[in-house]
Amino acid sequence: MLVSCGGVGSDKATGADPGVLEAPIAYIKRPIPTDDDDDDPQPIQVDLRDVRQFTSGGDVYIRDNSTTIATERNITESVTGGIGDVKGLSSSFDGNKLLFSLRLFDENENDDIVPSWNIYEYDLELNELRRVISSDLSAEEGDDLSPSYLPDGRIVFTSSRQKQAVEGLINVGNVPFSRIDEAGRSIGTVLHVMNENGNEIRQISFNQTHDLDPVVLTNQFSGQILFTRWDATGGTSSFDLYKVDPDGSNMELLYGVHSHDTGTDDATVQFTQARETPDGNLMVVTKPFEGTYGGGDIVTIDTQNFVDNNRPVWSMNGFPGPAQTPATTNSI
Repeated sequence: MLVSCGGVGSDKATGADPGVLEAPIAYIKRPIPTDDDDDDPQPIQVDLRDVRQFTSGGDVYIRDNSTTIATERNITESVTGGIGDVKGLSSSFDGNKLLFSLRLFDENENDDIVPSWNIYEYDLELNELRRVISSDLSAEEGDDLSPSYLPDGRIVFTSSRQKQAVEGLINVGNVPFSRIDEAGRSIGTVLHVMNENGNEIRQISFNQTHDLDPVVLTNQFSGQILFTRWDATGGTSSFDLYKVDPDGSNMELLYGVHSHDTGTDDATVQFTQARETPDGNLMVVTKPFEGTYGGGDIVTIDTQNFVDNNRPVWSMNGFPGPAQTPATTNSI
């Protein structure tokens, strides 16, 4: 995953062109997950619904610019020791800070204590890495994933905490629900917001399955949060794109309910890791729930004129589409 960050590079050591404005590139690199066979390890197929999957050896790297000879720096190894994992990388609006989720290696797999996914922030100008929630007790209350900055400096993320949902049931005399997702795979994760210092954590979405990959929109739906929701009701099971206000109001389906048969040879795919493009449309990674090793196809979606691949908005009635177009020249 690539994230553009602010900055200028112009020296020969990095290969930067002194006449071109350069931007650092941050990305996650990890081994392909394999089984535990020491003699003949085999790749493990990834399931999108297992949002907590841990692959030892994941770290965040930065290059000062996009040239092939730019020096690669590992900015998380001091915490992970090279055997932790990271996911959900995003940048601040000015490009000076990075947010991501990090989990440490489980030193003792025989006990019931499993390290949680925690949110970390890296300041490029100060070269400082910090865990956003400083308290160990608070940080370990749930798995916190896929953080992004809100325009007011707060952070939106997805988490298994669901404290408000549980408290709401207790307050009206009901038994707290099981947070296990509807497929019985793991605890559901939903949207939360918090201050930049990790305080005032508040749940803003309520879903029995997962709400994933939140990011702030800046064009057509400026200020709203775009995210992927696992819809698993009434016999359906799909990852669709939704939007919501930062306070949890105005939740609305944006795209994808009838567009899942759009993979290679009409394979069923899901919409993940959506990001806004400069023209106000979206770029997403499409992949099936399972059957791959984590790979997917990068697709652009015209969400300004379509609600599904061949279903335009009312003002574009009669326009055939498709809304989805490949973002790469090669077939995936």
